[in-house]
Amino acid sequence: MAFTLACSALRLLWHSRLKAFNEARPSRRPAGSVLLAVGGVLGFLAGLTGVGGGIYLSPLLLLLRWADVKETAAVSAAFIFVNSLAGLGGLATQGPLPTVPGPWLASALAGGLLGSVLGAGWVPKRRLTQVLASILLLAAFKLGVKAFG
Repeated sequence: MAFTLACSALRLLWHSRLKAFNEARPSRRPAGSVLLAVGGVLGFLAGLTGVGGGIYLSPLLLLLRWADVKETAAVSAAFIFVNSLAGLGGLATQGPLPTVPGPWLASALAGGLLGSVLGAGWVPKRRLTQVLASILLLAAFKLGVKAFG
């Protein structure tokens, strides 16, 4: 999985250099049943590996041209939220949930809000693609260390 994420990241970095890639609109919209199946498989992989599902969803949406980078960011945020709720639900079956310190919660909310505002309006698509590729490389590194370290 780490290798696949690293390859996706490198491909996105390469494509981010191409003007046509950054300006391209999605070429096709898959059927709802395909999206549900893909979402289920990716959610399962996220739960199995302990890595947020958006890490898998984002490159898939971009490389298959199902969405542009701004749409991908929005869809991935929602997907990660739902996967996080599912993870918390699974954790709750094992006992009480740990408490989250208020400052951590506040900083996560503030960071999410700031990232949403910047990503939706001010950051160019090319830069968003590069940021996503960097996050994918970080996730690949994390998975690699977990697997081999």
